[in-house]
Amino acid sequence: KIQLLVHLNSKRMRLSEIQNELMQRDVLFEENQNRSELSMLLQKNIDEKRNANSSPSENDIIMLDVSNFSYSDIIKNQYPLSKGWAIKGKQKYEKKGSESCIAKEVLDLLKGFFHIRNVDSSQSYLPEDILRALNEKANNNELERTKIPKIETIRNWIFRYSSVMKKEMAERMLVNISNNN
Repeated sequence: KIQLLVHLNSKRMRLSEIQNELMQRDVLFEENQNRSELSMLLQKNIDEKRNANSSPSENDIIMLDVSNFSYSDIIKNQYPLSKGWAIKGKQKYEKKGSESCIAKEVLDLLKGFFHIRNVDSSQSYLPEDILRALNEKANNNELERTKIPKIETIRNWIFRYSSVMKKEMAERMLVNISNNN
């Protein structure tokens, strides 16, 4: 007969793990007890069970450390980030503000839609209108559908581009004023 002794490291366990282990061992405890009290209670129960059994020979004992099993289960099942999430190559926003997500040909079309409003204010395009026009170009095979940005990307681009254009216009006005004086 082989006896299986389980070694639990209650100091490395979470409160919920300690509570679950105590429930499995039918040990009574109060919900408001803190982690250290429950840890001591669990350790006491483990020691009592170990001492209650007659000490078998070393050949009959298999030690199994399950503290690592529960830790790996927690990592696999409850940790929200996927493996390798911190690798620099997988970072999503490393080129923030570089407009690299918008293709050059789409960028030229967006600038055209933007400047139409400057020429004739009655021809103002909303982001939804721009997206509709880009989809029409994709339907006519003038543009790849994969290059069409999302509506939110178009809105953000319009906001950034209008800020840049306002700044450029202000700088031009200052240069004109200084040249006239």
